[in-house]
This record gives sequence, structure tokens and C-alpha cells, in this order.
Amino acid sequence: MRKMQKGLISVLETGLIGAIGAVSFSLLHMPLPWMLGALTSVMVSRLGIRRTLAWPSSFRHIALAILGFMLGSSFYSVNLRQMAAQLPYMAASTVFILSVAFVTGYLLYRKLNLSPMNAVFGCMPGGLNHIIALSGESKQIDLTTVVLMQTIRVLTVTFIVPFIALHTLTGSGGSGNHYSFPGEGSASLFSFLLFAVVAAAGFFVGKRIRLPGSSLTGPLLATSIVVLCGATPPRVPDTAVLLTQLSIGIHLGLQMKPDFLKDMRRLGIYTAASNVIVVLCCLGCALLLWWVTPIDLTTAFLSTSPGGIAEMGVTAAVTRADLSVVSAYQLFRLFFIFFVVIPAVQWYFTRQDQKKGMTANKVRGTDPQ
Repeated sequence: MRKMQKGLISVLETGLIGAIGAVSFSLLHMPLPWMLGALTSVMVSRLGIRRTLAWPSSFRHIALAILGFMLGSSFYSVNLRQMAAQLPYMAASTVFILSVAFVTGYLLYRKLNLSPMNAVFGCMPGGLNHIIALSGESKQIDLTTVVLMQTIRVLTVTFIVPFIALHTLTGSGGSGNHYSFPGEGSASLFSFLLFAVVAAAGFFVGKRIRLPGSSLTGPLLATSIVVLCGATPPRVPDTAVLLTQLSIGIHLGLQMKPDFLKDMRRLGIYTAASNVIVVLCCLGCALLLWWVTPIDLTTAFLSTSPGGIAEMGVTAAVTRADLSVVSAYQLFRLFFIFFVVIPAVQWYFTRQDQKKGMTANKVRGTDPQ
């Protein structure tokens, strides 16, 4: 009982710290205050004051499911033929972004004497938790190094991209599909219940089939299918949207652990710098997309940015970018990484290890059979 009370107090303290950061950032007119403010205050409390903070994973899953519903709802006005026409650009931008990320990974590998696997997985622009989970399955990877690099990558992108989108690209968006729908004020109880069931079904099916980022992608895909079939989605209340941002920000802030501080000076600085380079290259890619496609610049930038789909989705909603396009590009890259890139990388390094083993056996004069 005492342990439960202590845990509840820790959760309440974490929520209060996050809320204070969110309100402070809001008063300072900072970008994405409810996510970045909560992230910053929780991270500072974790690293500076060394507070023992906690946030239930269920809170994060609910927040991601709500965001997935919001992103899936954006497909209500999508022209599937126009979206299909974007597939070559999705593929080209994904290959470009991954190439830039791997080049920066190679530079870190040479500069910091990292193992190739650590460098590749540390710079992989996929979902933070899933990259970390896959990294833990390989004995060739130093999990602590990959966790630190991935955490710094996500935090760097989460701070830089909204700042650029809101302060540098202001006025280049606005024509996109902001989170609003026809007749949003008259949504029926049946509509709310229908889409709640749809989002929940997507969540559980996504978990069951191990869909990458299933907490978000499951509800997103399920909602988008129902919307494309003709159903009109209800609007999520503003309070729920803010709480969603708060929960995601708190979760990100908790990823920065005190143990990371000892490796932060060298690895942290170089990793952050490499991700700034990736973001700037993504901005260049976005400019090219803006030039050759009907996509506005803010939407193009958020579509190509290497942050997680959750962080870019929240930013897209705030900047009035086209949520459906951002979702499509980010989903394409996420699935491409998990179903193509990661298996290929794992196969390549396994093959290299086998070749090294055979070479060592030949040198010792033994038969590898």
C-alpha cells in the first residue's frame, strides 16, 4: 500500500512538473509549449535535481492513440489518386534522409571510434522505442550508447524542427488540412463511440500483429480506413489535444537519464551536431519538394524531418500543415525502415561477422565446418 502511494505521488509530481513547464513555455510564447515545456521541465528535474519521476506507460499509449486518431481523421479530404502520385517522392525523400543519416553515422563511427552497429542504430531516424528494442536484441550493440544517441537525436529534432516550422517557415503553410472538420460542433454521441471503438480496435490489432509504433499507427490506419469509406470523424476536444502533447512531452523528458551525463560531453555534442546537419539537409529536401510538388513548404519540411511521427504530427497540427501528407510521408519512412532497412542492416552485419569468423578459422588452420 505504501509503495502504491509513493508511486502515485511520483506520478502526480511528474505531471505537476510537466504542467509547470508547459504553462511557463506558453507564457513565454515558445513553440509547442505543452510538449516542449513539459519535456524541458521534466528533463531538468531528472538531470539537475535528480528527482525520481514516473509516468505510466498507459498514459503515453492513450496519448499516442488519440494522436493517431487525429492523424487518421485528416484523411477525410484526401484524394487517393493525388496521394498515390506522391509515392515516388516519398520513396526518394526517404532514401535521401536515410543516406544523410548513415553518412553522419559513418562520420561519428570514425570520429568517436564507435562500432559500426552502434553508429548505424544510433543515427537511424526511426521510432525511438522501437529502435532501442531492436538494438537490445543484438549482442553486437552497446545498448547504452544507442539509447543515448537516439535520445539526443529525438530531443534535438523535437526542439529544432518546431522552431524552424513556426518561426522561419511561418506563412508558407496554412493551406493544408488543419485539425478541423465540417460540422465539428454537431458530432453525435454515436460518432464519438464509433471512432473510439475503431481507434481502440486499431490499437489492439496493431499490438497483436506487432505493427511498428502500434500505439499510434494502429489507430491512425484504422481511423483513416473508416474515414476514407465515408464516415465523418468527430473533433477531439482542445483539452484532450493539450493533454496529449503534455503526456508525450513528459515521456520524452524522462528518456534523459542521469547516467547519460558522463557520456554527454563528447558523444552528446557530436550526436546533436550530426542531427542538426540532418535537419538542415531535410530542409533542403523540403525546398525541392515544395518546388516540384503542390505541397506547401511547412508540410514538406515536417514530412521529411527525421523526428518521430508523434512529434511531427503534433507540430503539423499546430502549424496548420497538411496532416494527411505529413502522416503519409512519416508512415512510409517508418515502415520502410522497419521492414526494409533494419532487416538489410542486420543481414549485412551478420554476414560480415560470419566472414570474419571464417577468416579467423582459416588463419588458425581449422575447418569452419
